[in-house]
Amino acid sequence: MRLWAEYHRRSGKLQKLSLFNYSGKKIYFARSGLSYKGFLKRAFAYANSYSLKKGCQKIRKEDLRPGDMMINNKRGGVGHVSVILDVCRNQKGDKVHLLGYSFIPAQQMRIVRSTGTFGPEGWFTLKGMIIFLKPFSIYGKPVYRRFPEN
Repeated sequence: MRLWAEYHRRSGKLQKLSLFNYSGKKIYFARSGLSYKGFLKRAFAYANSYSLKKGCQKIRKEDLRPGDMMINNKRGGVGHVSVILDVCRNQKGDKVHLLGYSFIPAQQMRIVRSTGTFGPEGWFTLKGMIIFLKPFSIYGKPVYRRFPEN
């Protein structure tokens, strides 16, 4: 959510920023009457991985692109979100992904470097990424989501 908000702020699109409340309903910065920081504090207090699962667009895992998320959250409460930071293809057309995530509570994000087991030269294949994130399946099967265009 912070990356999405910062994208809007830094690209001059802050008036189009929307995040989600707990049930996945959009909340709009422009209608909030709050400062940017106040809006984020309120949004973060009432939102989590479940909010993203409910509010964001469903996508196929084969269509992942930078900014998309893999979300593990079956019923609400505690969950996990991984963010696709970049995608590239080799000469054969095979895709690999650069992955970012943080631990609970989500206070800092880090770039995860793949070992050769999960993909080449620090990048993850789709299959490798799913296997690497398997420990988070305790929060539910991963779903794939994208913030909707405003």
